[in-house]
Amino acid sequence: MRKLVINDDDLELHKDTYSTPIEDILGLLAKGDTVKKVGKAEDGKLTDIDWLSAKTPEEQDFYKGILEKYQEKNFLTTELDGLVKLCKEFDKLYEPFQKEKLVEIKNNLKEIFNYEKFGAGQKLVVKTINNVQCYSWTNCTESWSAWHFIKHLNVRTCCYCNAETIFALLLNQPCPGVEEKRSNSKAKKEDYKRSALDHYIGHSEYPAFGLSLYNLVPACTRCNTNIRGAKVLDYQSNIHPYEESFDDFFRFKYFVKKTGVDFQALTEDDIGLIVSQLDKDGHIINIDKRGMNTAKFFHLKEVYNQLHRSEAIDTIRRYTLIPEARRKELEQHYPNIGRVVLERMLWGVDCDRNNINQYRLGKLTLDLLEQLGATSQDELDRIWQKW
Repeated sequence: MRKLVINDDDLELHKDTYSTPIEDILGLLAKGDTVKKVGKAEDGKLTDIDWLSAKTPEEQDFYKGILEKYQEKNFLTTELDGLVKLCKEFDKLYEPFQKEKLVEIKNNLKEIFNYEKFGAGQKLVVKTINNVQCYSWTNCTESWSAWHFIKHLNVRTCCYCNAETIFALLLNQPCPGVEEKRSNSKAKKEDYKRSALDHYIGHSEYPAFGLSLYNLVPACTRCNTNIRGAKVLDYQSNIHPYEESFDDFFRFKYFVKKTGVDFQALTEDDIGLIVSQLDKDGHIINIDKRGMNTAKFFHLKEVYNQLHRSEAIDTIRRYTLIPEARRKELEQHYPNIGRVVLERMLWGVDCDRNNINQYRLGKLTLDLLEQLGATSQDELDRIWQKW
């Protein structure tokens, strides 16, 4: 829900890992050469086998065009607005081919810009077999993969809904503080588990962007698969997590369906949640409609009303039922407590909106606290000083 930032070291590492072999393969195809990969003969020995080819002048011109664009603007680390502009140029390169041949070409691009291999922690290396240059996928799990990418983004919740956990998990590891008997052993490839990455620009239509880091958004299964699926997420009409913060465009707000409801006895049937561009004072947060379009695209109103009203009620109760005197009492009983820790004890999150990505339903919580009058910066400072 907050803007994501890819650090420069990861951009360089990604480029160093995949860029050169991709450029070499595109160059071979542009010249009409058959690209070989390492295979196994019937006797089990390694041998060279045909992998990719561009048999006609039209195909060779296609890969030449891809190569030129790749050399001009490396797809792996190009920001999304640059990739969107390239889509129109790809459409022109696709034009000469009939449907069947176009499917073949796109499948070849999927092989070259192989997202599945990145996800599995593999990279392309060159090997010489029978005096022939061949390509082979080899394990690089410990140095760089989709797992590391998610880990380094430092995001713990889905970038579209903020309601489900994003993880980069390493299995079969000792608990912190427990002596490790296998201290010299390394994690196995299958121990690296992670959340999915959503291709903001569709992978099927533009497979050359399959490894583009700015095109890969950490997302939960519900948003990525169940709600979005193969639907196009139009760049011009929606916002993008690497360019803008969803939090700047809309607020979750609650409303009570009937008057005279006791907050202590509040039930899910008593409240509803809406997505609004107005803050608690009725001021427009951002006149740009793209944020609302994205909220509608991922059905956040339906998701939150059907699944998360109970958490909303918990937040409302905490604020309305825990008097300010009790909050002050907490500070008196724990004189060494810090502001962030106290906020987390009271609300389950800290009240810095920059940290929304670290807390499941962090945006919902802060939006409701804002609506209740608890989280404007002036109000927080006032409360803190009184504590």
